[in-house]
Amino acid sequence: MAIHLWNSRLTDDNVKNNKDSDSGRFKYYAGPVRVYGKNLCMYINALHGDHTGSDISYNGRRQVLGVACG
Repeated sequence: MAIHLWNSRLTDDNVKNNKDSDSGRFKYYAGPVRVYGKNLCMYINALHGDHTGSDISYNGRRQVLGVACG
């Protein structure tokens, strides 16, 4: 499982609290992840599937991508 969360400031100023992620072999969930989000667009990428090997390749993976602006 993996979850990646970042805000719209990431490309402008790659500083702490603009991106957070968690990935690995979890039985139930990945996370929590936190970034600064007041008055910013937030982007999320979450995926899970059968993980094989040491790289980030997931067989039969399901992926969710999303954007929310506030």
